[in-house]
Amino acid sequence: MSKRIALFACVALLIATAAPAQNPAGQLNAASPDGAWRVTRFIFAPFPEMAEADAAAWIGKQAQLSRNTIIFDGAVCKTEGFERRRIDPAKYFESFDTDPNLLGACGQEATLMRTQCEETPFSEFLWLGGDKLVIFWEGAFFVLTRE
Repeated sequence: MSKRIALFACVALLIATAAPAQNPAGQLNAASPDGAWRVTRFIFAPFPEMAEADAAAWIGKQAQLSRNTIIFDGAVCKTEGFERRRIDPAKYFESFDTDPNLLGACGQEATLMRTQCEETPFSEFLWLGGDKLVIFWEGAFFVLTRE
């Protein structure tokens, strides 16, 4: 019974938050994570390395993603594009002992993106399609939404 309630809650959350992403010109831009993003919230995995005050300081930070460059908090990383792999987001978050429902990832298709930006929060990130992506850094999941 509780699994049905959890599934219903996931579906309701997806319906409530589903909106096609748009670029500044108002055109749909759901085929690529390229564009401007902003950190909107965070969730700690068990045993985070980052202090809560440090994680909270990320709220509002902007990232700019393009095929060859990622800019985050003023730091620029040149990359040769994104290595993409479709994954089940529930399994991804469960591998960190984190409930995917906390990040609104239940039932969504996800693409694990890898870059050459090693030692940065964007060496690997989870694009939930459209207007949401998640980065993991020092034990915290940061949700970014497209601007």
